[in-house]
Amino acid sequence: MSNDFSPANVPEPLPDEFDPRVAVPQRVKTGDDWVAVLKNPLSRRITDVDLVRTLPHRSVVCAVRFSPDGSQFATSCDRTTQIYDTMTGTLICILEDATALTDGDLYVRCLSFSSDGEYLVTGAEDAIVRLWHIGERSLSHRFIGHEEEVYGVDFSRDGRLIVSASGDSTVCIWRVDTGDHVTMTGCGRVTSIAFSSDGQYLAAGSLDTAIYILDTQTGRIIQRLAEHGDSVYSVAFTPDGRGLISGSLDKTMKRWDLMQIPTTGDEVYAVTQSSTSFAGHSVKSHFYLFSAEILDIEQGYVLSVAISLDGQLVVSGSSDKTARLWNLQTGETELLIKGHRNSGEH
Repeated sequence: MSNDFSPANVPEPLPDEFDPRVAVPQRVKTGDDWVAVLKNPLSRRITDVDLVRTLPHRSVVCAVRFSPDGSQFATSCDRTTQIYDTMTGTLICILEDATALTDGDLYVRCLSFSSDGEYLVTGAEDAIVRLWHIGERSLSHRFIGHEEEVYGVDFSRDGRLIVSASGDSTVCIWRVDTGDHVTMTGCGRVTSIAFSSDGQYLAAGSLDTAIYILDTQTGRIIQRLAEHGDSVYSVAFTPDGRGLISGSLDKTMKRWDLMQIPTTGDEVYAVTQSSTSFAGHSVKSHFYLFSAEILDIEQGYVLSVAISLDGQLVVSGSSDKTARLWNLQTGETELLIKGHRNSGEH
């Protein structure tokens, strides 16, 4: 394991513990065009890292997502979505809407697998949400209702609903079987959207610096979380539904802890404790309490976040061209990887 590297591959500035030029050689691993630094491979969960393969695309890659069982992953770029076999890197299929307008670019901005892995939903610059049947390599449905490009999509865990978020300041929830939808407003220009594990709530990250929590049954905004100092570009619920991770252009990633408290009536509760604010509004018989904790300061804008299936690790992609793996329990960075020439989006 050599710690020779090209200076162009080293993000600057970096904390000493993640700077390959000063880090202990046993914690540094490099390839032809990448470098990785581990926190402490002898005592941490992540003990090694290697580049398996590089998959060239014909244009900017806007989104990447693994299937629920990890056997496949999807990428999206200009006009097309690609699905690959995770183990071999074999291209399984290319999904493209032949009826889409042919003038100019048409970037597919976001995508999400259904929980059974049979379907993929995508959102694109033409404001259309598309549902694909992976096994049949076919377009099953076009959901039309947004007026500007779609920045975020997600499936409910039971596969019955799809949520989409658009630059037109709307959030739409679609029924997969009928295509019927409800439109929610009041969240500003939403850049990312996620269902909670039980499907009862949505988290919407907005350009107005806030995260909005919405009730999927009523469409009501039940809470506005305003701890970030700049636009929120990515949100993700933890698998158990008890936490939320957000990434922002303020160069921070935050962990939000959720606690469900029985309540009666429609009282509004608010508690302030030192520098951390707790606030919530009761909806029906439930009240959610959120507390924000900054995991660490990123060197660049935090453009994407994702959580491991066991809820123990978080990966973030940043404008400083690095990906970082975090321990969700300790808030510490376990691994830093630099191997891209441009920002690490979804």
